[in-house]
Amino acid sequence: MNPELLKAARDLGENLHQSEPVEAYLRAKAVVEADLQLAERESYLLSVYHTLVQRQQGGEQLTNQEVQEYNQLSGELQRNPLIQARDSALGTLKSLFSSAGNEITNQLGMDFTKLALAPEN
Repeated sequence: MNPELLKAARDLGENLHQSEPVEAYLRAKAVVEADLQLAERESYLLSVYHTLVQRQQGGEQLTNQEVQEYNQLSGELQRNPLIQARDSALGTLKSLFSSAGNEITNQLGMDFTKLALAPEN
């Protein structure tokens, strides 16, 4: 790989890592993880989600009660201010990365996302 391009990519990565949106997301994520009860509930919700999806993909019909219980727990977590702050920070971070990707695409004159996701030869 071109050494100048590699240096530019490393510099970009370092600048993004030190940006306020990344810092804000990492702080918000750490706050959620530090609340052990909240982190456990979120982990449990993810486990339930995967189980329900696997069952559906296996052809099983979920009961209304199962779906309602999942939706209730999901809603409770989504209304939690710590989860909301983390998810909001993540949204901002995604926007920053999208803008960076678009700027790289403009500079390169080709679709950066496609280029980045292409398998190496």
